[in-house]
Amino acid sequence: MWTKLWDEIARSSFSVAPPPLDIVTEADLASLPVAACALMTFHGVRASTPKHWSFRSAWKGAFKMKPNGSWLPIHAVQYDARSPVTRVFHMSLRLAHVIPVLARDTYVDGCGRLIARAGDLVTVARGRGRELDEGELVTWLNDCILFAPSMLLSDQAHFAHVDERTFDLSFTDRGTTVRARVFVDERGAAVDFETTNRFIHDPEEARHPLVRCRWSTPIGGYVKRGDRIVSARGKATWHLPEGDFTYADFELVDGSLVFDEPPKLPTRTLEAGLSRPHDVL
Repeated sequence: MWTKLWDEIARSSFSVAPPPLDIVTEADLASLPVAACALMTFHGVRASTPKHWSFRSAWKGAFKMKPNGSWLPIHAVQYDARSPVTRVFHMSLRLAHVIPVLARDTYVDGCGRLIARAGDLVTVARGRGRELDEGELVTWLNDCILFAPSMLLSDQAHFAHVDERTFDLSFTDRGTTVRARVFVDERGAAVDFETTNRFIHDPEEARHPLVRCRWSTPIGGYVKRGDRIVSARGKATWHLPEGDFTYADFELVDGSLVFDEPPKLPTRTLEAGLSRPHDVL
């Protein structure tokens, strides 16, 4: 399944190429608030090291369509790039554990889009517009915090101090600005990310069915892979007036995280990593 999803991303029409080598400078780090500096240190971001410009990953886990719905197993892959800012996320699941659905979330050329098709033939969800631009861009921001924060060291990002373990972050791309609050632990590892630049579908709002809602992604653990420590598990939660709705619980597929490559099909089978235990830190 991962190979099929990756093949689709590799054949997509968006254009990403390696940018000129961009090096982290002392000035990049000197202006950061304490918590953001700790995050960079945790991820090995230091002066004179190259900034990441892309990464790809694969996920397994479970997804809910509504608060009282059943958990559905999913497979997903994603590709994120820095120049231009790009996010492509493909997820496969089965409605009622029977009907195959392929959902695609993208942020390409400053535009956020969502489309989901049953059997990859019948459209069951579709979205675009300002709300999707914000939602997909802030999700790209979330991805970078978890895996490649050096991608945020540019004049498009602004970091602000909150306290020693919290900072605020804003990012502007092609006229769209999004904001988030990031929480780190004593190591500098991100433990949560909150934003109000995401929108949930409310069927009771006939004229404007996409409603702004607080969204967070508590991170469940980190794993050591070689000389790098990366996020291994995370959840996504809508904070609704009637209560919290956690709709996604994802686990990183071992061996799937690769940095600084174009969106090509991985050269080795990802399924091999599924049976390997995670050494949670």
